[in-house]
Amino acid sequence: MKYDIVLWGGSGYSGRLIARYLSTKGVKWAIGGRNKERLEKVAEGLGDKRPDILLGDVNDKESLGDVVRQGKVIIGAAGPFSLVGTPLVEACVELGRHYVDINGETPWVRQIIDAHHQQAIESGITLIPNCGFDCVPFDIGAYHTALHLKQRTGEPALRVRSYIDMKGSLSGGTLNTGITLEEMGFSVMKKMADPFLLGGRPSKPNPLDRDTREASYNDEMQTWTGPFMMAPINTRVVRRSIHLLDGTPDSPFAPDAGYSEVAVATSEDAAKRLCAKVPLEKRKEMVAAGKLPKPGEGPSDSAIEKSSFSCDFFAESASGKVLHATMKGGDPYLETARMASEAALHLVDGKMSAYGVVTPAVGLSAGYLEKLQLS
Repeated sequence: MKYDIVLWGGSGYSGRLIARYLSTKGVKWAIGGRNKERLEKVAEGLGDKRPDILLGDVNDKESLGDVVRQGKVIIGAAGPFSLVGTPLVEACVELGRHYVDINGETPWVRQIIDAHHQQAIESGITLIPNCGFDCVPFDIGAYHTALHLKQRTGEPALRVRSYIDMKGSLSGGTLNTGITLEEMGFSVMKKMADPFLLGGRPSKPNPLDRDTREASYNDEMQTWTGPFMMAPINTRVVRRSIHLLDGTPDSPFAPDAGYSEVAVATSEDAAKRLCAKVPLEKRKEMVAAGKLPKPGEGPSDSAIEKSSFSCDFFAESASGKVLHATMKGGDPYLETARMASEAALHLVDGKMSAYGVVTPAVGLSAGYLEKLQLS
């Protein structure tokens, strides 16, 4: 293999940020995609740290395979993944390459699990979707909070509650993916609404597993809370982690453990605004009119500097023992670049903790959080 990492789709907004991050890591890497002109522009922007360019097309199996076989680990950054992501994963499985991506499309992840999980296990390869801001902070945060509870008390977590305070704006790619999924129709939206789409359905109902749709005052955080727009993605991934770890001696979660995720708000009115959703056609009109970003566009550098997130986790055992932990970071898109890149570098170093189509917490549990803290 010529490269440690091949970044596929590096000309989009998030892809460019990943390219910028990788250029600082002293690793052998290349950027791959279909549009040579756009890739050249990204490479030129990195100056003397410009990567090699590999051309391929997801609709051309041979050319895509030529790109994939040159990397030890592939980072998928081109979306919507439901439309263009599957051939890249198929190529990784066929050629035995490890894979991470930045998708937030749970119905597509379900398809990848069904099609490739067992084969990836048998082939000794690790495929980790959802390695960006959705869902690393939440999956890794829930896992490590539960782990510290178990280490300190000897009791696993039966309940994990998370509260997110995020300041930032969306990229055009994120908006376009949401529009694309809604346009796919009722069957896709029904899957997205399933709290256990990726696994983890308990033997008996756990109130924490219900998606939050209303504003309420939260005594634990002493503030108002409401629905978090990414919770229908993150909660499914955390529950898959609970499912994959169930019955293993190192699991920090109790059987039938539950997980919840809400956004904190500054007031009751702000919490109620979190419950509102802009209709699909209105969002499309706003994108067309330039009032919302188009694919490839995203927050400016000045906006990024003002963006951040903070997430509080409360892990609770069956006996009522509670451990509180907080995870903080910068702009979600910059964090996506860092988290996905460091996940790929973790796999380059052979530090995966599981094979198959797994979650960040399951596939990267050995030392990944420490790597993020140091990077």
